[in-house]
Amino acid sequence: MPSATPPPAYAELREFLRAHRARLRPQDVALPVQSRRRFPGLRAEDVAELAGVSTKWYLLFENGSAKRRFSLAFIQRVASALQLGPRERARYLRLALPSAVEGGPRSLLTSAQEALLRRRPAVIRGLRRALARCQLSLAYQPIWSADGTRITGVEALLRWRSADLGAVGPGEFVPIAEEVGLIRALGAFALREACQQSGRWRNAGLEIRLCVNISPIQLRSKNFARDVRRLLEQHGLPAHQLELEITEYTPLDTDPVTSAALEALRRYGIRIALDDFGTGFGSYRSLQQLRAHAIKIDRSFVANLPGDASSLAICRSITALAHDLGLAVVAEGVEHEDQRALLQAIGCDEMQGYLFSRPVSAEQCTALLESYALNAHREASGNE
Repeated sequence: MPSATPPPAYAELREFLRAHRARLRPQDVALPVQSRRRFPGLRAEDVAELAGVSTKWYLLFENGSAKRRFSLAFIQRVASALQLGPRERARYLRLALPSAVEGGPRSLLTSAQEALLRRRPAVIRGLRRALARCQLSLAYQPIWSADGTRITGVEALLRWRSADLGAVGPGEFVPIAEEVGLIRALGAFALREACQQSGRWRNAGLEIRLCVNISPIQLRSKNFARDVRRLLEQHGLPAHQLELEITEYTPLDTDPVTSAALEALRRYGIRIALDDFGTGFGSYRSLQQLRAHAIKIDRSFVANLPGDASSLAICRSITALAHDLGLAVVAEGVEHEDQRALLQAIGCDEMQGYLFSRPVSAEQCTALLESYALNAHREASGNE
């Protein structure tokens, strides 16, 4: 029997899969990663039972089999039954497209989406090459105080310009890196380069908080926290100046390995921020257990300000919740002065976005930091 009571959507999934039982084959042996994370305790055998098929015939998607012949319509329907969001659904469509039935209902995708999916193999090959040859780079986007007068931190952002593909955005290559097992190498590169640059700033007298995005997959790596600590020691950086940003697309609080890594990082004095808050698995329980230092409000809520009442209510609620828990609040994607003023009025502590600065090179960021450090020194001298 299933190990947990299935959500209502399983009724639709069961009915649909039973109707298509003839199309399931022994090669289709996998349970989607996101489904395992979304429904802790759910097993592939449970889904097979709900589908009314043999326990050796589970669900599809991440089995790596070249023999899959499911149509995009079939995959889309299963994704709907599993209550997957747009980001998760797009992930499965990326995996499914190369093996979908030829001539299937491609209207599920726009021509632009289909073009991106078709170049996925070239992205994988190019990314492997770029990692081996250190052909990736980092850009830096300053984080500002809510009033826009001080730079309070800098976020390191991965950049990749391929000789064959041109500029490939992180929104495209990072999810692919997670899917094909390259994210640990990619994350290690970003952390190493960012800490090295932060060490240069510190040696120049520029003390600034460094924010680096990490994947939950990295947190499951053996000795991840210890390796981060060694990296800080190597570059002479105090632990409190490093903030690791983790997206909430994974329920981190249900994974004991991840929880142990986060606890070790906190014990070392490294800050933790929950990125893209409000768009994934964030909950009161996860906030309580993760014991993060900051929450970053996703740009999708900020983009509709100031005119959208629901976005404003969400931003105000997130800010109030965070402050009640003693967390700092950073608003992402701030592009207009009226957005900044409104976010400051509801209590956001920090902001980043094109209103203040686009992501810039290390050299340009250094010039910005030096300029604001000089201004701060002049203001302090003038007040004496």
